[in-house]
Amino acid sequence: MDANQVAKERLSRARARLVLDHAFFAGMVLPMPMVAAPAKVETAATDGTSLFYAPEYVASLDQARVLGLLAHEVFHVVDGHHWRRGGRDPEIWNLAGDATINPRVVKLGFRGGSELVTVDT
Repeated sequence: MDANQVAKERLSRARARLVLDHAFFAGMVLPMPMVAAPAKVETAATDGTSLFYAPEYVASLDQARVLGLLAHEVFHVVDGHHWRRGGRDPEIWNLAGDATINPRVVKLGFRGGSELVTVDT
């Protein structure tokens, strides 16, 4: 099975788990098309409507981390990061968003990768 097939399967399982265990996140992520975009993104991203993912990255994650990835992307949408950025630098804006999202993802019991961006206080 190629990386995209593995990624699709893991994303599908994670979406089903959200339906069973996290209705809020399920309600946000289920309408979002999952779009393989290996040339555009290194991990995952959202424009507020779709969720873009790098198949190789998602395929490298265990199921718990894929679940955390979906929760993370939902928070980007909930926080309005796709429309609030304005003219700000997209890379810095995304890192700042990640720093506010990741502690919430972890606090809710989701698992993130070792690359989680956080702010030490």
